[in-house]
Amino acid sequence: MTSLLRRIGALTVVILLTLGLAPAAFAAPTPSPTPTAPATPRAITDPVFDDRNSTLTIPDVAGVQYSVDGQQVQPGTIRYTVPFKGLKVVVTAVGVNGTPTPSPSSWTHTFPEVVEPVAPTFDDAAARVQAPSRSGVRYMLDDGSNPPRQLTPGSWNDLSAYRGATVRVYAEPVAASVTLLIGTTEWTHTFPAALQPPTFDDLKATVTIPAVVGVEYLIDGVVTQPGEVNIGPVAFRGKVVTVTGRGANGAAYPAPQTWKHTFPEVVEPAAPVFDDANAKVQTPSRLGVQYVLDDGTAEGKVLIAGSWNDLSAYQGTTVRIFARSPYPSVTLLIGTTEWTHTFPAALEAPTFDDLKSTVTIPAVVGVEYLIDGVVTQPGENYVGPVEFRGKAVTVTARGADGAAYPAPQTWQHTFPEVVEPAAPIFDNANLKVQAPSRLGLRYYVNDQALIPGSWNDMSAYQGQTITVEARAASSVTLLTGTTRWSYTFGYRPDYPITSGDEFNDKGVAKTWKILNENVPSKGKGVNRSDNVTVRDGMLDIRISRHCLATDTEVPSDANKFEGVCPPGTITRYSTGRMNSGFVYGVPKSMEVRAKLDEQHDGLTATAWMHNSQPYCNSTIRNSNLAEFDVMELWATDYITAMTHMVCTNGANHSQGVRMDADLPGTWNTYRVEWDGYAVRYFFNGQQVGGADGVITAARMGLTQQQFVSAINDYQWQVVFGITVPVNGGWAPWVDDGKPFPDRHDLFDYVRYETFDPAACTPYGAIGELARTRPDLGQQTGCETNAAVPGARVQTFQNGRVYWSPDTGANVVKGAILEAYDAAGGDKALGLPLQSEMAVRGGASHRFQNVTMFWSPGTGAHWMRGRILDKYAEMGWENSNIGFPTTDEICGIRDGGCFQRFQGENGHIYWSPATDAHFVRGAIFGRYGAMGWETGSFGYPISDEICGIRDGGCFQRFQGENGHIYWSPASGAWGVQGLIFDHYGRAGWETGRFGYPVGPEECRNLPDARECTQTFQGGRIVWNSRYGLSG
Repeated sequence: MTSLLRRIGALTVVILLTLGLAPAAFAAPTPSPTPTAPATPRAITDPVFDDRNSTLTIPDVAGVQYSVDGQQVQPGTIRYTVPFKGLKVVVTAVGVNGTPTPSPSSWTHTFPEVVEPVAPTFDDAAARVQAPSRSGVRYMLDDGSNPPRQLTPGSWNDLSAYRGATVRVYAEPVAASVTLLIGTTEWTHTFPAALQPPTFDDLKATVTIPAVVGVEYLIDGVVTQPGEVNIGPVAFRGKVVTVTGRGANGAAYPAPQTWKHTFPEVVEPAAPVFDDANAKVQTPSRLGVQYVLDDGTAEGKVLIAGSWNDLSAYQGTTVRIFARSPYPSVTLLIGTTEWTHTFPAALEAPTFDDLKSTVTIPAVVGVEYLIDGVVTQPGENYVGPVEFRGKAVTVTARGADGAAYPAPQTWQHTFPEVVEPAAPIFDNANLKVQAPSRLGLRYYVNDQALIPGSWNDMSAYQGQTITVEARAASSVTLLTGTTRWSYTFGYRPDYPITSGDEFNDKGVAKTWKILNENVPSKGKGVNRSDNVTVRDGMLDIRISRHCLATDTEVPSDANKFEGVCPPGTITRYSTGRMNSGFVYGVPKSMEVRAKLDEQHDGLTATAWMHNSQPYCNSTIRNSNLAEFDVMELWATDYITAMTHMVCTNGANHSQGVRMDADLPGTWNTYRVEWDGYAVRYFFNGQQVGGADGVITAARMGLTQQQFVSAINDYQWQVVFGITVPVNGGWAPWVDDGKPFPDRHDLFDYVRYETFDPAACTPYGAIGELARTRPDLGQQTGCETNAAVPGARVQTFQNGRVYWSPDTGANVVKGAILEAYDAAGGDKALGLPLQSEMAVRGGASHRFQNVTMFWSPGTGAHWMRGRILDKYAEMGWENSNIGFPTTDEICGIRDGGCFQRFQGENGHIYWSPATDAHFVRGAIFGRYGAMGWETGSFGYPISDEICGIRDGGCFQRFQGENGHIYWSPASGAWGVQGLIFDHYGRAGWETGRFGYPVGPEECRNLPDARECTQTFQGGRIVWNSRYGLSG
């Protein structure tokens, strides 16, 4: 720096100082600096931009620093690779080391992409050019147009119009600022002249091949000599011919050229036929020819080919009809193609009224009209009745009295059958519609035809409004009255009801089957699906009154009436019923919460369940039916719960229980329970019938096996319904002579539990005993209360176990169990005091009130009281009378009872006055011959007494001092009254008379009555006058 200052002198120093570039070290410090003049900026050299070579040259200028795009660079040349769309470069210059910043100090330049365009490809044979596809470059055809034609890049561009001419194609940048073209950018090309084309003559169906040296022509691939060539015949739809010209003998030039031509069929159309009398025209039927009436429109009216076309609207005018081809390219019409015709003026036409089925004949002077050949006077004429398929009528007008003018004219008309369609029937609950079945009618929903006379599924429209439209099936039916009906279906949610239904959805669940009937099935109410709805979380069954014009009219909103039906109408009621189908298993419980309408007199509300077995009828006489009427409300002040089981010979086994209650307008719960042993009903949690309300096999008169099988072996369904009983029946009925506003019975829920015997594991004393008795099998019910207070019972496959604190646990099974149930079970016979005991090939079983005996030959029978005591005195079943063959039979004379036994025709008789005594063998035979206890002897007052004379026996009886004696030699005979007294005084059987050998025989004598009895040793006679002798 010091040497530099020495060379340039003070001036340079002044300049540097003025620029603020001289530090204090440049000169010795002085008290105050000397001011200098400002420096002049240095002249600048511009950078050089070379677009063609894509280079930037930075000049070498002292004191100046150049930067490119913000980066300092050294002097020299920079080469760039320029992308599509160009490259923008910014160069700046600043002074350094005290040099002022030059002006200008910034240069901006965009380098274009340098492109050498590819030459286009010319195709002489096809007279076309392919322009290369290159971004930023477009190829143009210099065809004299403004703007010039741009060629499609990457594709063949047709230039056949330039055959035999020279074309110029040039390339230009799409945007000159970003693309720089170099090299060749223009091309010229001369296409060879086109081949001479053939000549096609459609009328003659010929092709004329030109004669060209060095060229051959082919028709449809066949080399053809020059001249006219016939290619016919040409059929309907034309004939396509392909002609190709190419260099002869395989020469490459000229390039092949092809011409395609469709020869049309040549047709000379036939003339139409005009019918003045009927103002009609018949147009010939010919493929490829169309006949058109000039009706003033651009297209005209196309006439029906091969038919008579009505032109009565043109009577008295001239019409023009012309022929044309609907396919001009394939049909060529020759000859006459246009015809005109003037129709005579029309006679006044009759008027046809389809709705009234009438023809109105006009009054025209000099003209007479005929209907179906019969001369008819002017005016309206009825031609009905019109039946299905319509009725065709022909009206002819002609000159009266045989006049030739006017010319006869005929009108034909088919009267349709006039039908007022019946309304469809909508089943809201089951989402169905029934279309009436009527000839000539069709019913549609959204253009889909409904099946007539059947229920059509509309489940796709739940919650939507549909419109049913009646339409005539043909032109011979005319509909009147209402032909469209709109209906909004409710919502049928799809959820399972196997545990019951809380009725909380927007509609009745799909599983429920809601009856929709047209006539009553029970009582005077008709089950209608619209009467069953779900609202506000409740099932609502509505009951309404209807006044019907006929017995077959269907109850509907249109005929609903709350007042008393007027005379001449039929009073009927609509109600509702639905069932679940057999979706339920064996019931453990079913509970319903319901509220009757406050005005419920004369209605029967029911909620019940039954198994899948049929009800008995005239053809089904036996069935394993089971039905639990959980809620059966015939009246409003008590409830009835009925059980129906096992139909035999057409009759059900039924038992019912009831309880007083105030029912209308209040919510109540109704419940049934089955525990495998008994059925119980409950009302608001209280057992209906109390302790006497237990329904068991014994109470139903069934065996336990019958009882359990009917309940446990089948699927079940639940039914809700309201019945309107008929007038005059045993159930209360609605008074038709009083107003009847709609009634609504409401059901809050139905809850269902399935019975599962596997969940009834025996426990306690019953369980302990069951574990020691595998012969009982699996439990079929849960432990539950027996009929005896404080006792418990549980049923098993092969028996039943009872327990009480006093008796302990004991088994009852087999035939003894069946007889036990048949006699009333524990309620009638008490609890078992022990389990069954084997005796003499049979069994005995002690109960609190009886003892039961069984043997294979006699079955099971119970005994009790003094008859049982007498049986015990005799040695039970080991005695000569064996096992009982009947239960105790009571209700005989004087309040007595008897029982039969197995051996020796044995019987034991008891009465309050005589106590119990047995009678058997020949003595019982004689006792029976004398009328048993109803005879003169009455009841026995002793047992048989044996061991007397000759091995005989006798027995005393209650009446007439009666005795029956028996010995092997004499047989058994009764002795009574005064004869017995005389016999006794003579020593009875040990006296001179011995045993009786015959009965007492009495007769009436003229002056007395006399009785005689014969004995082994003589005869005893009693005479009313003389007394005893013998």
